Amino acid sequence: MGIDNIDERLERLTRSAETLLAVAAKHDTQIAANSSAINDLRILWNDIAQSIARLVHTAELHDRRLDNHDDRLDNLEGT
Repeated sequence: MGIDNIDERLERLTRSAETLLAVAAKHDTQIAANSSAINDLRILWNDIAQSIARLVHTAELHDRRLDNHDDRLDNLEGT
């Protein structure tokens, strides 16, 4: 194993290490972007859940009002 062979192997190892570092950096960037997107979706989901809760509350109020109107109509018809 001569000096040229060792230098050549060292150069290949260096290139491999640089390639691995570049791939790892790219993955880190993708993970950060995915984390940000997941956080955005979590916020959106929370907004949707709150909107649904408000709609349910509104529907319940309307249902009670309709029940009250029905009761009032029944009382008017009975008198």
